[in-house]
Amino acid sequence: MARCETINDQYVSNNYMTVFDNAMFDSQLEDTIIEMLDESAPLLVNTMKSTLKGIVKDKSSNAIKNIKASKARKSKKTGNYIVVAHTTGRTNHYYYNNGKRVPVYHDDALKWLEYGTEKQPPRPWVEKSTRHAERAVLAKMQAVYDSKIR
Repeated sequence: MARCETINDQYVSNNYMTVFDNAMFDSQLEDTIIEMLDESAPLLVNTMKSTLKGIVKDKSSNAIKNIKASKARKSKKTGNYIVVAHTTGRTNHYYYNNGKRVPVYHDDALKWLEYGTEKQPPRPWVEKSTRHAERAVLAKMQAVYDSKIR
């Protein structure tokens, strides 16, 4: 009986240490994941901009200039770590929807470019730019991971 108590005591103390160590490891890992995403996001943004320059007639378009990446964060809903690349601001153009004058935001213009309109054929660019950036983004993330973990 004494032997079983010793094993149980050892098991309990090891489990408490494991929980404590995991909490510290999870904190370090979360910081590393966020840094990996933050450092690799500019690569995706630059690839998106260069892909759009090949499609858009006006190479100096404000929609291209205003593509930004958000800071990495943990999603409250899913628990995943995310970075969002998006455009900001609006153009000087307007369209009419049900008789109301509505400003054209850069997001709208790029969405129309991706999916097309009744007068404009679709010119997909999101998947193309993501595929082009994938290797560079993964390499950057791996480099950050290696520098932090090892």
